[in-house]
Amino acid sequence: MKYLSYLLLSTLLICITSCDKEENNNNQLNNSGLLGTWHMINSSGGFAGSTCIYQSGEVVLTFDSDANLTIVNNVLNTTALCGGQEIGTTTGSHSYGVLDSNDKKYLLIDGEEMGELIVTNEEFLINQNNSSEGSNADLYFLTFAK
Repeated sequence: MKYLSYLLLSTLLICITSCDKEENNNNQLNNSGLLGTWHMINSSGGFAGSTCIYQSGEVVLTFDSDANLTIVNNVLNTTALCGGQEIGTTTGSHSYGVLDSNDKKYLLIDGEEMGELIVTNEEFLINQNNSSEGSNADLYFLTFAK
């Protein structure tokens, strides 16, 4: 009887902690400010120090609360300076997450860190030169608007 009580208590504790982690992850995504559709409006930086301006609808990211990200790139051209390749992922469906580290947030796409994430009401920025592991050089600063 004692064995059965310990088994039930252990099972209950495992279930409670498992549900809590998933709920926290969903809350983190909901509170990240990313949910919805965003249009890339600007990228700057890179080795050459280029700046590219994008029109609404050219590069579109849609984030949902189930950690799904859809990327549409209507200007993808890997040989062009402003081909939308700065985001570093392909058109289609991806998973995403937000990593909190040292009071900063970092965007993860398919488990790969994309850079520091800065979200305001009407736009978000990805600073690829800042990562959770330190500074990088010659990467991009991407700006997205609703």
